[in-house]
Amino acid sequence: MAGSGAEYQADQLRKGSTFKVRTKQGKEYEGVVHLLQKRMVVLEKQLVNHKKDIFFIRKDQITNVKHIKTPSKDEGPSAMLMKIDEKLLNKKETKNIKRRKEQDAKRGRGVSKQAQALFDHLYTSCPTNTVKWSKTTIQVMGTLELRSSDNFKTIHTLSKHSSNEELEYVNKSVKQFWSQQQSSKLRESPI
Repeated sequence: MAGSGAEYQADQLRKGSTFKVRTKQGKEYEGVVHLLQKRMVVLEKQLVNHKKDIFFIRKDQITNVKHIKTPSKDEGPSAMLMKIDEKLLNKKETKNIKRRKEQDAKRGRGVSKQAQALFDHLYTSCPTNTVKWSKTTIQVMGTLELRSSDNFKTIHTLSKHSSNEELEYVNKSVKQFWSQQQSSKLRESPI
């Protein structure tokens, strides 16, 4: 369909009809328009075994719309649009947002690849998985931290409540990480 601008393209969508939508990111989605909102469109694509893919696309991201099929009068829009379980959608959305936030919390901002690798190592090796970023500082078990100012090589205690076992365990994990880094550098360097 010809038209100028994303708004015009998105306005071509009609509930119950099948469209192919292209986004600014270059991705294409095809499905039945299930829901049109002010800033978003929901496409539904039927798969085998009564399963379906559901795509949420922001209207301002749409660059091109191609009409594929309009339901016949016999079918009507309701025949093509099976009822979407909104509770299930909200549950999935909440779950995905939570998962994204958890993944995002594991990424350091403005830190080196080596610092991120150390964080990942500690995150997987600490028994309670209580490793988190605080700006460019790695906090471990709430009582210990490694700072970017000393290249993450010295463990600092934050409170008197940190046990010697915790300190020893984290120290051992950090030393193991740095020795692995040193070994991999030696293997990579030309002879």
